[in-house]
Formats: sequence, C-alpha cells, structure tokens
Amino acid sequence: MKLDAGQKRCQLLERQLDDMRNMLQQAEVDRSEALRKSALLRDSQSSSKQSGRTQADKLLELEREQLRLMAMQTLAAVSRQTSISFKFYVYSLTSYFPVQS
Repeated sequence: MKLDAGQKRCQLLERQLDDMRNMLQQAEVDRSEALRKSALLRDSQSSSKQSGRTQADKLLELEREQLRLMAMQTLAAVSRQTSISFKFYVYSLTSYFPVQS
C-alpha cells in the first residue's frame, strides 16, 4: 500500500516536472521571440530615423535652393527694371536734348 502511494506520488511529481520543463521551454521560446521582435523594431526605428533625417536633409537642401533661385529671380527682375528705367531715362533726355550732328 505504501509502495503504491509512493509510486503514484512519484508519477505525479514526474508529470509536474515535465509540465514545468515544458513551461520553461515555452518561456525561453517566447523570450527569444520577444528579443528578436525587439531587435527588429529597434532596427526599423533606427532605419526610419535615418530615413527621416535623410528626407529632412533633402527638404532643407530644396528649401535653400528655392531661396537661392528666388533671390536670383528678384535680382534679375530688379536688374531688368533698372535697365528699362535707365533706357527710358536716356530716351527722355535725348528727346528733351536732341543730339546734333
């Protein structure tokens, strides 16, 4: 009787030990998966930040180019307007003071 009770108790403990091993094994698999996902997320975020910086740099460069082109356009317009005004001024002077040959 004691032997049967001891064997049943031993079988119960063996099943509990197997269950604990399975839980430990599953926990290790879950941990590995969580670490892998964390690393992928970190790499993805790093890549996104890098991509974001690259896009921000490109945007900044385009804004600088736009400002440079606008400045050149303004200078050209002022230069053209000044040239037209100067030509008109010269024409006005020649009409008031005709050049005699």
